[in-house]
Parts: sequence; structure tokens; C-alpha cells
Amino acid sequence: MGYNLSLLDHESEEVDVTSESIEKILEDCKQELGLSGKYNLPHIKPRVVSDLMTMGASYVPSGKSIHSSPIVSEHVLFHELIHYLMDEEGLLINELLNPDNSYLVDYLCAHLIDETIAELATSNVFPYGTENDLVYSQNPLTDEINRVQADYLEGKEDLQDEKLDEAILNLCPSPFNNVNYREAVRVVAINNAIKLRENELSSSDIVTKLRESRKESSEPHELYFKAIVDCLE
Repeated sequence: MGYNLSLLDHESEEVDVTSESIEKILEDCKQELGLSGKYNLPHIKPRVVSDLMTMGASYVPSGKSIHSSPIVSEHVLFHELIHYLMDEEGLLINELLNPDNSYLVDYLCAHLIDETIAELATSNVFPYGTENDLVYSQNPLTDEINRVQADYLEGKEDLQDEKLDEAILNLCPSPFNNVNYREAVRVVAINNAIKLRENELSSSDIVTKLRESRKESSEPHELYFKAIVDCLE
């Protein structure tokens, strides 16, 4: 069946959060994503109350900043700096959404893209502390996403934006304040990363595919299925 999400974590050492440590980790992130440009360092700010659901650090796009505890596990910083670099490249999909004309499914698929890439990159450098097996959770939204993806890959259905939107409304009516929503995104992203690695696809491969997909569509559900789900077969 796989591992319960609560038992899964990356293996890494704790580091002091400083400009020096961020600069070093940022170089590793660039290499993992296949990027060669020069980037300013994100600002470092202390964690605030709204960050307390995170794993010790979080990237805040509005301020180009990392909100962090003074000491965190290195893989946590790595994960958040992947988000920072994707934002700098104009590929952090959640930040490209227009709140005035975006649906719940747009946010879900945007989060799944962003988190899948971050999980794939991070787990390539900091392997999970368990065997490389899929994780599971007793979460109805996770089950619904898995079902929709499986139907799509089997050719039973076209893009499932309407069905996913209905599922979110029924299962997580307020996803941004909903533990089930966050857990579902993380579980699916981790399992996506594991499958992508099994298919010998690198983080840079997925970034390239996302760039190419954006030339044809800006719709998050289309980007997710074309850049991520198509690669899970």
C-alpha cells in the first residue's frame, strides 16, 4: 500500500538560515532545475503566525522573501528556494493566476504543478527516509484526484477540470483554510515525484516541458495534465 504521509520525510541536516547558507543552497537548486542565470538572494524574514502551518520555512512571493525559523532542515530551505527560482523564471503557476477569473480547480492544479516540481527536485537531492514507495492518506480529495488522473491516462476522459472543480467544492469548500486540501496536494505531489523519478525524468525535464506547455496554454489544469500527468504513464 505504501507509507502513511506522517512517516515520510527527507533526510537532511539542520542549517542556520543566513545569506551564506541560502546562497549555497540556491546554487544547488539552480543545478537541479537546469538553470544558469544569476538571481538576487531572497530576503530572509522571521516566521509569522500565518506561517505556522509550514515545515519551518516558507517562500512568500509578494515580498520575494523566505520566512523562516533561525534553524531549519536543509531540505526545507531547498524546497522553498525551488519555489523562489520558479517564481523568478515566471513559472510559479499559482502566482500567475488572476483571482477575478480563476476557479478552485485552477488553484488546485497550480498548487499541484508547483509542489510536484519542488518535491521532485528536493527528493532528488535529499532522498526520502523510507523506501521509495508511494504514500497514502485517508483523504477523499486525494482519492478523487487519483481517480481523475487514472481515467485521463487510460484515455477514458478528456481533461477533468469540471469534475475536479465539483469535487473540491464538495470535499473542501474552503481549500485555503482546509487541512484536507493541503494534505491532498502534498500526497499527490510526492507520489507524482516518485513516479516521475521512476520514469527517469529529471526536474529540468519537467521545467522544460512546463515552458513548452505554456506556449500553448495558460490554463492551469491544461498545464498540469500536459506537463505533469502525461509524464506519469
